[in-house]
Amino acid sequence: MIQNRSHEFLYQISKELHEKIDRQILDAINRLENQETDYCCQLEIPLSKLSTYFVGKTPLSVIYPNGKETYTPTWEMVVKELLLTCADDGYGRLVAEKVGEACNKSDYLKSQKWAFYRDEINFCSKLICDRNLTEDQMIKTVIEKVFIPLDYDYKRICLRVYDPFIQSQYQASLQDSNEELF
Repeated sequence: MIQNRSHEFLYQISKELHEKIDRQILDAINRLENQETDYCCQLEIPLSKLSTYFVGKTPLSVIYPNGKETYTPTWEMVVKELLLTCADDGYGRLVAEKVGEACNKSDYLKSQKWAFYRDEINFCSKLICDRNLTEDQMIKTVIEKVFIPLDYDYKRICLRVYDPFIQSQYQASLQDSNEELF
């Protein structure tokens, strides 16, 4: 019985990895065919990595384990998307309670009469983003103050980010190869 579950679990992981790799290869092929050169500067970083991996990068989208990808061009939109998805996955107002505790706004949040929990979550995302936190601190706050206490499975959620450092290295390598031709 245990061996059977282990086999199924490993098969599922293998299947998800193959799907992710296939998706990335097809995406790279499409970008090459469209003559896009910035594709090499995009990374998919799981939320389970150290939050410092996000420093200096520009967010592009949140990618969920089921393949759904949501466009999020700012760190504020990333925080809002992550909180709303957690709330929609059955945690509802518990998400707002955890944000309230993290930002010392529990009493204020409880005193408000929110028509919809999504309105409360929108406000909570602003609480996190308006604290002058860096991108890694915002992600760390969401994970440590909301996801972990709620036992929310965030480890297979990824962020697609643009890395300007890789772009500069790529441009430098192109210039070097052009200089060698002349």
